[in-house]
Amino acid sequence: MMSPKPAEAAPVVTVNRLTKRFPGIVANDRIDLAVRAGEVHVLLGENGAGKSTLVAMLAGLQRPDEGHIAIDGREEVLRSPRRALTLGIGTVFQHAMMVPGLSVVDNIALGDPWWRRPARRLYAERVEQIARDIGVRVDPFATAGSLSLGELQQAEVVRALLRGSRVLILDEATAMLTPKNAEELGQLMRRLVAQGLAVVFITHKLNEALAWGDRISVLRRGRKVGEIPPDRLKKQTPEQTAREVMDMMFDLSARDENAALRVPFRGRRESSTAIRQTRRGPPQR
Repeated sequence: MMSPKPAEAAPVVTVNRLTKRFPGIVANDRIDLAVRAGEVHVLLGENGAGKSTLVAMLAGLQRPDEGHIAIDGREEVLRSPRRALTLGIGTVFQHAMMVPGLSVVDNIALGDPWWRRPARRLYAERVEQIARDIGVRVDPFATAGSLSLGELQQAEVVRALLRGSRVLILDEATAMLTPKNAEELGQLMRRLVAQGLAVVFITHKLNEALAWGDRISVLRRGRKVGEIPPDRLKKQTPEQTAREVMDMMFDLSARDENAALRVPFRGRRESSTAIRQTRRGPPQR
């Protein structure tokens, strides 16, 4: 007798039929999504697939036209970034949001009420403690403008955690990083989920999704076209997963042509460096 499949953890964030329209385009079309603690949930798709619009709604920057977002099973209206932060959703964007001329501590204090004197020493201690806990180094008194892109991303993550984030959204956070810095960010994501956080990682790079994702959802033209859950990711080879993801992203099964795909791979799962997706059906003569 087969042992029963272990139950998945209850979602921290649930997205139900979320829809967002702009003049002449449906950016997100009835998207369903569940984000769980202890997982890196990858949102994968080409540029223009609708990833950034979905992030904007989760971050409280946009309001959906239809559908709803639930936090811990309770429907919420994320009417502002502050409301999203209050509910435990922190976002690290592709471009750093810190003021270059201010220190890391002063950037954190910008969110405080204007009448309150900034608690720089307390913030500095918390920054150093959180940085140690997640395995990075952040100088709380360094000016943001003096930090490298990789250091800025780490400082942004620390700031989000200091504000109490339980869900961390990384929106194309590796797009401007060197391969070394991107790898360090990937390892940081793995440490964060090992500590019980939920991470949503938005990317258009398949190799990063394969290396760091526990669950992969694919967006195409504003719609969620598929999801690969953790149990299937573990059973499949990286080549099988890449083929499945590419089929979702580009609808390869519907094409009547050969397609050669090379996917550089790095990360936790062993793989060859090349994946070839060929036409399905009888061979050509």
